[in-house]
Amino acid sequence: MISKVKLNLRSFSNYIKKNEIIGNFIGNFFILILGAVLTYFIIPPILDIANKNKYTYEKRIKKSIEIINHNRQVNQKLNMLQTALELFHKDQRSIIEKNYNYCQSQKEMKIKINALYLDFESVAWYWYWTIYEEAKIIEELNKKELDELNNLLEKYDSNIVKSTEILSIFWDMCLRKEYKPKDTSIDTTMSKTRKELKKLYLSRDLLIRNILKIFLHKK
Repeated sequence: MISKVKLNLRSFSNYIKKNEIIGNFIGNFFILILGAVLTYFIIPPILDIANKNKYTYEKRIKKSIEIINHNRQVNQKLNMLQTALELFHKDQRSIIEKNYNYCQSQKEMKIKINALYLDFESVAWYWYWTIYEEAKIIEELNKKELDELNNLLEKYDSNIVKSTEILSIFWDMCLRKEYKPKDTSIDTTMSKTRKELKKLYLSRDLLIRNILKIFLHKK
């Protein structure tokens, strides 16, 4: 009787071991199948998305650098116009000769300032709307981002227009026929122009920062 029980226990033990082997085999086989599914059907699309996002973000970085460079050029050339006019006025104001004829100096200044303005004109306008059009096609901004970008660019455009309008008042005073360098109203206008252009510069800088946030925002 005892031998029979031992035999049954041994058979049961063997049965359990056999099932464990089968279970382990099935488990390992399932893991292999799952790995194959992940490798061929799930991981590649995820990698494609990751690579696409990386490529898009790299394009946005390049576009951001382009925006920074454009704005820097605008600031530099606008400042050159302002500085040229201020230096001209200060130089004429320092002349102590009585009945001095400023016409020749004004003619020379007109040629110089027109050249500077044409240089400014070549970089100041339209580049930002090109940024917007490219963003719609290439940069893959969503509608909310595009609307925000459009709003910021409209403000940037108004800022540039306002800057040139303010500068033109001082410009006209320096080159008008009845120009009198010692007229204190010109000094007042020069000081006011400098302050107003500084405010517009700071405002423009903030607009550019907000534009860059759109391009450099990671989804």
